[in-house]
Amino acid sequence: MKQLLIIVLLFVLPAISLSQVINVKDSVITGVVLKISYGFQFPEMDMKTRFGWNSGIGGEVVYKFKNNWQVGVHGQYLFGNNVKEWEKILEPLINTNGSIINIDGEGALISVEEEGYMVGVEFGKVWKFLQANSNSGVITTFGLGYMDHWIKYDVEENLVPQLEGDYIKLYDRKTSGIYLRQFIGYNFQSNTRLLNFYGGVEIVEGFTQGRRSYDLATGGPLTGSRFDMLIGIRIGWMLPFYPNKPDEFYFN
Repeated sequence: MKQLLIIVLLFVLPAISLSQVINVKDSVITGVVLKISYGFQFPEMDMKTRFGWNSGIGGEVVYKFKNNWQVGVHGQYLFGNNVKEWEKILEPLINTNGSIINIDGEGALISVEEEGYMVGVEFGKVWKFLQANSNSGVITTFGLGYMDHWIKYDVEENLVPQLEGDYIKLYDRKTSGIYLRQFIGYNFQSNTRLLNFYGGVEIVEGFTQGRRSYDLATGGPLTGSRFDMLIGIRIGWMLPFYPNKPDEFYFN
C-alpha cells in the first residue's frame, strides 16, 4: 500500500500534469486543485512517549477562489516503524528467554509499526508575498478533523493467536479524537502548469483519548485523555483543474 502511494506521487502525477498544459500568466484562476504530499513528522507531548518519527502520505481536494482563498478536505495515512512501547506492551507474551513462542513452538518473527490516519476540512489562502505569478505565494492553511492511530503487529504466517482477531485489541493501544492542523509554506504554480508544488511546516494538535477498555500490559483500561502532537515538513505536488478560462491566457 505504501509503495503504491509513493509510486503515484513520484511518477503518475507528473505524467498527468504534462497532458494539461495551459500557460496562465497574470490572472488568479478559480477551480479544483488536487494535492498529493509527503510529510516527515516528529511526535511531541503524549505521542512522543509512544512513537518516534513517522511519515504521512497526504491528499487534498480544494476549491480555489478568485481571491486566492481555498477550502477543501484533507487526509493523511500515518505510518512508521519507531514504536517505543512495544516490549512493555508485549511483556505478558515474552518468555524467560526473551522470545514470543508461536504455535509451532518456535520464536515468532514479529514486526511492530505505527499506523493511523487523519481526515478533516481545511481552509486557507495564498498571500501576495514572494509571488512568482498571481497564483503563487506564501500559503497558510488551518484544519479541523478526526485522527486515529494505533500499534500494528505483523506476525510471520500468523502463528501467534494472541496477536490475531479481537485479541489484538489488548495490545494495539488504539487512540483517536479531534485534531487541529496548521500549515505555512510556499505555493508555486507555474505559468505552464508543468510544475506545481508546495512545501512548508505543518503542526498537528490532537485532543485524543485511548479507546481500549482493557490493556493486558497495564491490567486495566486505557481510556484517558491525551494531547498528541506532530510537527514536521510537508512537500507536495498539485494538479489544478480549471473549469473556466482565465482573464488572460497564452499558448506557446
